[in-house]
Amino acid sequence: MIQSAATKPTKTAFAKRMKTNRRLIFLNKPQLISLLRAAKAHSAKAHAMICTAYWHGLRTSEVCGLKIKDVDFKNRTIDLARLKGSLEHSQALAAFKGEPLLDEIRALKAWMEEREKLNDHSDALFVSQKHGEMDRSTFFRLFRQIAVEAGLPEDRQHPRILKHSLASHMISDGVNLAVVAQSLGHMALSSTYRYTGVSDETADDARQKTIANMF
Repeated sequence: MIQSAATKPTKTAFAKRMKTNRRLIFLNKPQLISLLRAAKAHSAKAHAMICTAYWHGLRTSEVCGLKIKDVDFKNRTIDLARLKGSLEHSQALAAFKGEPLLDEIRALKAWMEEREKLNDHSDALFVSQKHGEMDRSTFFRLFRQIAVEAGLPEDRQHPRILKHSLASHMISDGVNLAVVAQSLGHMALSSTYRYTGVSDETADDARQKTIANMF
């Protein structure tokens, strides 16, 4: 479904909605897989960008700012220059054996094969149609188009949902908060605490399970 210019949500509207929402919004497993499936159907570049952004919890500007030299297929690592005072570090590329859509290495290699045919001599990993580094507005529009095609709710059609989703998935899996902070490049744990919110259903299940285990 194509949204008219009058009804298209803006980046500002998305930001306000996500900040004012009582709980942090993230993608569940089926939604993430639907998004990746739609991205792969759209293009190798879209699949690689979204897969990489999710695996490393990257902001829009951070994924757009990646350089070819940042990706080391031989050692299976990626150098991450995070923004807003976050840590700069290197993380492992993901060769996922479970869900093929989450295989980051395969997605990046597929994109690099296409990129080599573009005759784009810039150092940007993800290039625009006009050559050179893709800007954040272009990625925002690309992500929103793919999110609509994947059937995601309107409040989950912003690329920052990928960072929120990674954090929420790690915390739900019981990962130590300090480890989550390091994975996201946070210099302070206070930046990670906002991802610890849970639903009423999860809290209620935990409450009942605790009492049942005690007695």
